[in-house]
Amino acid sequence: DEAYERHARLERDQDEDIYLRDVFDRCIQIILYGDMPEDSHPLYDASLMIHEKALPLTTVAWLKRFITVTLQHLKSTTYNLDDVADEGKDPIEVYIALRELDCGMRPTMHLIEIANDCHLPDEVKYHPYIRSVEQPTANIGGLMNDIISYENEVIRYGSRFNLVALLEDYRNLSFEEAVSEAVKIVNRNTEDFLERSQNIPD
Repeated sequence: DEAYERHARLERDQDEDIYLRDVFDRCIQIILYGDMPEDSHPLYDASLMIHEKALPLTTVAWLKRFITVTLQHLKSTTYNLDDVADEGKDPIEVYIALRELDCGMRPTMHLIEIANDCHLPDEVKYHPYIRSVEQPTANIGGLMNDIISYENEVIRYGSRFNLVALLEDYRNLSFEEAVSEAVKIVNRNTEDFLERSQNIPD
């Protein structure tokens, strides 16, 4: 994570981003089929380990879902806010949408099924209610991490890809005000999750 995550790669290199996206695509093929490419890469070895360890523990349906969200996560780390900026949209909302993929919470949530040895069928996993609950869950994990990791990401690495930093930049807030606003955003997601958890459909 420290080697490939965005805060360790502040100097943008589009060729490296393209290369990493290709590496991630190959990793997915290794996880699915176990076929190693001729060239070597540490991520290829890790992907083969996942292929060998995960297949006996899960189902093909689960593996396909896991691969989909994992590929979304990996590729999202090669884009910055400027890459996905949408004219007329609030940059903070655009950031939160990208952070939802970037933070890695969606692949993590899929691992719960393996940990509990309880695999959900596709009709349950893709139910609108489940997907609506996953969004605030991912936001809570990713945005809370932004608050906790401010010192490491912003001060140590000099990155501005962080909710608190972006609130400072785009809302012209002090550090204290930005932290307070970030906490409110996390709390709103928590309230959203709790409300949805009390209204589970039949």
